[in-house]
Amino acid sequence: MAMDMLEAVYETEQQCSKREADAKSDAAKRTEQARQDAADLISKSKQKALSDAENLYDKARADGELELKSAVSAAEQQCSKLSQTAEKNRSKVIDLVIKQLVD
Repeated sequence: MAMDMLEAVYETEQQCSKREADAKSDAAKRTEQARQDAADLISKSKQKALSDAENLYDKARADGELELKSAVSAAEQQCSKLSQTAEKNRSKVIDLVIKQLVD
């Protein structure tokens, strides 16, 4: 009977040692998986941030091009009006300059 008890204690100790080793192994695997998951999440977050930044850049660039076209068009219209006004008044200005020179 004492032998049976010793064998039961030994068997229990062996089972505990195996459970402990399995638990350590499982913890190590979970730790490594958590590290890998974190690295993947960081990588995906970086890619998303880069993609978002590129999209914002493209939008800002497109908006800037539209604004530039609008500004160029407005400047061309102003230049055209100034040219038309100058053309209308050219003979009057020449006449006034001649009159002042002569007088």
